[in-house]
Amino acid sequence: MKQPTDILFFFDTEDFTSETAPDTIIALTDLLEEEGVTGHFAVVGLLAQQLTNWGRDDAKQALARHIVGTHTYGHSLHPNIAEMSDGHDFDAAYNRVRSSEDEGVRLIRDNLGIDMVAFGCPPGNSKSYVAMYAYRDMGIPFLCDSVVYDNENALVEYCGLTQFQYNLALETLFLEKERPDLDAVLDELSIHRRVIIFLHPNSILKTQFWDGLNYMGGNLRPFGDWIEAPSRPLKQTLNFLHDMRMLIRRLKSDERFRITTLPETTRGIITERKPIDRSLFTELAGDLSVDFEPTGLLRKYQASIADVFFASAVLLSGKDEYRPIPVKGFLDIPAGITAPVTVTRGSMACAASAIIPGAFIPAEFHVESIDGTSVKIGPADFLFGAVDLIVKGGDSVELRPREQMPRLPEYQALHNLHMRGTWVNSPDFLDEYVSDRLRLQGWTLRYLE
Repeated sequence: MKQPTDILFFFDTEDFTSETAPDTIIALTDLLEEEGVTGHFAVVGLLAQQLTNWGRDDAKQALARHIVGTHTYGHSLHPNIAEMSDGHDFDAAYNRVRSSEDEGVRLIRDNLGIDMVAFGCPPGNSKSYVAMYAYRDMGIPFLCDSVVYDNENALVEYCGLTQFQYNLALETLFLEKERPDLDAVLDELSIHRRVIIFLHPNSILKTQFWDGLNYMGGNLRPFGDWIEAPSRPLKQTLNFLHDMRMLIRRLKSDERFRITTLPETTRGIITERKPIDRSLFTELAGDLSVDFEPTGLLRKYQASIADVFFASAVLLSGKDEYRPIPVKGFLDIPAGITAPVTVTRGSMACAASAIIPGAFIPAEFHVESIDGTSVKIGPADFLFGAVDLIVKGGDSVELRPREQMPRLPEYQALHNLHMRGTWVNSPDFLDEYVSDRLRLQGWTLRYLE
């Protein structure tokens, strides 16, 4: 029998421009608590501060009773998190993002009186590989509203964060069209392993988004002098809350579903990482050579391609095992050899000794061929050359042209991500690096189930 579909409720709690924002928080938390549901509130740092400025202790206390994550420091305030990330120099981009997100998390913790910010959630079409690494370093384990998901909505890790996609918008369900066929909606939801149902609380009371009016393409208004979005008729707001309550009750009464939380849906799934010794390495590498994807045995052992790569460097250097640590992908497009070449074991071992576990993987390596010439090879060339040397031994190894990146054919949202000119992003945001580099982290992908 299929296990119940996990249902999680998420709320992008973001509008720091309107003093009506706390009212939507109270309306939602009251409803959730009356129905026995714990919600996940992705809170913008500036909104947490505004709740204090507005004297809304009731809304702060209500949020603290639920699971709180960060929706970034300033949401669509420019530069937003993707705009801060778009630079060739990763360290400079990281420092910009980390400074902003450290402050956003501080505002959430200090103003809401909570100890832990449980997840990160990028705003709008503002996805950032830099932010993922920053959140990982900040001890935030989950990223929600991700573009890293496959057809089966499997639980995966990418850039060191467990990724969750948003699935069903309550605005679309109840506010933007005729009354839905809930039976059909529930039948569709029941197919999946887990589903995030989400809502932007400001849409309960407002007919337009606050950021479209104040931050479309730039900071259109002085901070504190914002345009207020038009209000919905009260009847429409009350009808929405009624419909949401009925949906929750339908889900609770249907044995196909389990309303749950992030900690509960991941309990028992994320396990301790298995060290990669020579025996396991031989298994993983053999499977990977058949299908250059993090599937098969890699999925079984919850390993990424990057894990096998760093293991190859460690084992080729003479050590007995590699203990997986958080990994990174590439900053530049890796280019491999275009014709077969035979290289020496000594030069491969020398290249292996220079590889730093956990650092970004170099897009190219320089080794020596058996005729003494320098050869530029790609990371996958190095990986499979190291495999042959570790498994078969010998003083040299023949490298043959191969793909350097996994295809990841089921990850269409990741492949299709191009943020320039989308959402409220600034016209100055060229997306020269962010979308492409997010894809270049593909070696970090590992399945957690």
